[in-house]
Amino acid sequence: MQRQRNPRPYRASKLGVCISILSSWGPQLDMQQQDLGPQDVPPRQTLGCVVQEPRRQAFGRAVFSAACLLGWGIALYAVLQIGRLDLRAEHGICGPWGCGPPPEALAACHLFWLVLLFPPALVIGARLAPRRVRRLGWALAVAASLGIAAVVVHEAITWLPDASDWQRRYFVQRCLFSVATLVEVPLPQLLLVGITLAALSRGRAALGRMGPHSTAAARAEIRGS
Repeated sequence: MQRQRNPRPYRASKLGVCISILSSWGPQLDMQQQDLGPQDVPPRQTLGCVVQEPRRQAFGRAVFSAACLLGWGIALYAVLQIGRLDLRAEHGICGPWGCGPPPEALAACHLFWLVLLFPPALVIGARLAPRRVRRLGWALAVAASLGIAAVVVHEAITWLPDASDWQRRYFVQRCLFSVATLVEVPLPQLLLVGITLAALSRGRAALGRMGPHSTAAARAEIRGS
C-alpha cells in the first residue's frame, strides 16, 4: 500500500511564508503612515478651505467685475468730455462736400462708440469658441461694410445729381463726410470690432493647433539656439 502524503507540512510552510511577507510589510506601512502629517494634507481637503475657497473666489470675481464696470463707465464719461473742448476749429471738416459739427464733437461721439463696443467684444472673443468668434467678427464686418455701401449709394442718388461739376470731384470726400457725421450708427466702429474679432479667433485657433507638445518643442528649440 502506498502511503498518502500529508499536506499539512506544505500548508504550514506556505502559511509561514505569507506571515513573514506580511510582517515585513507591516513596519513599512507604519512608517509611511507616520511620515504623513498635517502639513502633507492639501489645503483643499480640509473642511474650512472647502467652504471658504469658493467664497473667496466668488468675492474676488465680484470685486474684479465691479472694478471693470466702474473703469468702463469712467472711460465712457471721459471720452464724452472731449466734446467740451474748445479747439477753435468749428468748421474744421467743412468743404465742398458739406459742413458738419465741430471736430471735437465728432471725436467724442466716435470714441464713445469705440469704448462702448470694444470691451464686450474682447470678453466675447476670449470666452466663445474660435469658430464662433470668427463668424461673429465676419458678420459684424460684413454688416458694417453693407452699411457703408448703403451710405455711398444714398449719396450717389441724393447728393450727386444736385452737385455741380466742381463739387462732383469731391464725391469720395462727401461719402467719408457722411459716414463720419452719421454718429447714430457706429459703422466704422463695427467694422473695426469685426476685424479685431476675426484676427483674435485666428490667433486662438493657431495656438490651439500648436498644442502643449508643440509649444514645449518650440521652447526647447529656442533654448538650444
